[in-house]
Parts: sequence; C-alpha cells; structure tokens
Amino acid sequence: MSRDRPGHAVGPYGLARVRTEAGAFDEAVKLFESSATLKGAEIVPIDYRKGIDLQQAGRNDAARLALKSFVATGTGQKSSLDDARKRLEQLGG
Repeated sequence: MSRDRPGHAVGPYGLARVRTEAGAFDEAVKLFESSATLKGAEIVPIDYRKGIDLQQAGRNDAARLALKSFVATGTGQKSSLDDARKRLEQLGG
C-alpha cells in the first residue's frame, strides 16, 4: 500500500500497526506521525493508536496528549473512544 499510494496515510498507518504488534513502539509512533501528515489521515484513528504506543513505551505525557486529541475529535468507534477515556483516567488526565 505504501509503495502503490505513497501520499496516502493508510500505508504508513498499517506499517505502524505491524510495528506495534512486534513491540517496536517508538518505530510505530514515528510511522503514525508520518501518516498524520498524509492524505486520508482523517479516516484512521492515528492519535488513538499513537497514544496507546506512547503509553506502552512509558511516554505518558505524550500519550495523554495524543489520547486527548483523539477524544476531542469525537470521531472513531465508540469502543475506541471509551478505551481512550479509560486510558486517560489511568494516566491521570
């Protein structure tokens, strides 16, 4: 996908999800950040997934900011929004 549509967010987003599954949270965060600058970024929950990875990496202040941004948009699946709110409570924010 990244090769076929290099200017679209879905490719780097998908790669970030793969890096997350491999436990490479910092690499995934960089890919999520790259994805956020591309066309179609609004259709994938970048801040939500980025927030989870930042939390997993122990970068709680950055995780809090990403999750707050996701919740503030009010978009996304209800289960993702609920999970983001729970994570924010855990992070004290």
